[in-house]
Amino acid sequence: MDNTHVRVHTCKQIDGEGLRMEGLVTEKCRCRKFVSLAQAAEYILDGVALSVVLSVEPIEEKKICRICENDDRLKKSCDNCGKAGYVSETRLDVRRGEDIYMRPVKKTPRTATIEAKHIGYAFDTVSPGSEDGPNRAKKRIDNYHVLDRIMLVELGAELVDKATGEVLIEGTPEPPDDPKTATGRKYDWGRAI
Repeated sequence: MDNTHVRVHTCKQIDGEGLRMEGLVTEKCRCRKFVSLAQAAEYILDGVALSVVLSVEPIEEKKICRICENDDRLKKSCDNCGKAGYVSETRLDVRRGEDIYMRPVKKTPRTATIEAKHIGYAFDTVSPGSEDGPNRAKKRIDNYHVLDRIMLVELGAELVDKATGEVLIEGTPEPPDDPKTATGRKYDWGRAI
């Protein structure tokens, strides 16, 4: 391709699995998608893409100690720099290329919900467009109710059959009210951290 287009990497080597740095391209790949320089710059500004990393090299830098600041009176007793006045720090020198890679998109986790449309479908106040719409909406509400009950049981609630009054799953009983130990419904106001 010409110099007005850059490669968009989608290969596995840019994933950054394990100790590997994300975006590091060390081998030849078969990525075939190209975008214009302007489009690549827009992706990078939006935070959707980054430039690929061609190499990473550790560099030793000698810096003035933050504790004694290379003061003759203070560095005599400084343990941070070993009485030298300077400390050596390692930083990574990252060399980036022209090619880009698309960053992984963090998706918001989805939860089961009942929206106003579902209630309307279930009780025939909204026309869903199909004959089985009200039945599907009612099943969705029933499934949501079952998920709600399962979650409450996992937290320790008792599950009772409404029709017969039979206890299906015995829950964890509440502790008795005791002001000395701050337990029970009356005296448990939470704990200070």
